[in-house]
Amino acid sequence: MHFRKSYKNLSKRTHGFLQNLLRQNCLICNVDQQQRNYKNSSETIIASVCEPCSNQFLHNIHCCKVCSIPLLLQDNEISEELCGACQQNPPPWEKAIATFVYAYPLDRLVIGLKYHGRLDYADTLAALMSQDLQYAYANNENIHKNGLPQALLPVPLHPIREFQRGYNQAHLLANALSRHLSVPVLPGLVHRVRHTPRQSLLSQEQRQKNLQKAFQVNHKIEIPEFVALIDDVMTTGATAEAVSKALISAGVKRVDVWCCARAE
Repeated sequence: MHFRKSYKNLSKRTHGFLQNLLRQNCLICNVDQQQRNYKNSSETIIASVCEPCSNQFLHNIHCCKVCSIPLLLQDNEISEELCGACQQNPPPWEKAIATFVYAYPLDRLVIGLKYHGRLDYADTLAALMSQDLQYAYANNENIHKNGLPQALLPVPLHPIREFQRGYNQAHLLANALSRHLSVPVLPGLVHRVRHTPRQSLLSQEQRQKNLQKAFQVNHKIEIPEFVALIDDVMTTGATAEAVSKALISAGVKRVDVWCCARAE
């Protein structure tokens, strides 16, 4: 039964890859991009998402400087503040960067990658994220080049969950970001050792309890000083908090969190 399910997932992913390989249509509106009369500085994005659709993405500009949750601001007001939760109980990571607010039409790409085997969406999302990430670290003084982290760490799935899905979308996103930013991926540093219920079905308090002792650091791997934790969407931050605590306990001095989108 497991073999049949795995084969079905593989067939679905192969079909999705070939379908997108053979077309030049926008991944969201499905319009042939050769019919669009516009120019775009990013060839990667122009080959994936048309300008009208990409213009609808909600950039997460006005947000908490630590957890990246969107903040309600008056017109033309720029926030340098933390949200109430981060003021009262700061998370273990240094800062989270979520490029977009999780909303239509960006959610079509995230859902396609996570649940429908659209593996090629990972590079599109990474291309959309990479420019903002480079800007965020441009003036950051660190031992690694350009101030970027020493390694990228995708949020791990439990082996059972990864087998059922056929892949880890965070790992695919980390690999794509690695190609854009020239930062190595270190996927084996943390393992998920408890097979827990899906986080999406739980409240914030339940999510935190659900993840207690769920992650374990592999001490056979050299512990870097500065890592970026990679995930597709941050909702409550419970998963990022659990992984960050495990990393810091193992000797990592700084953890940042990179997500494509932040849920409000």
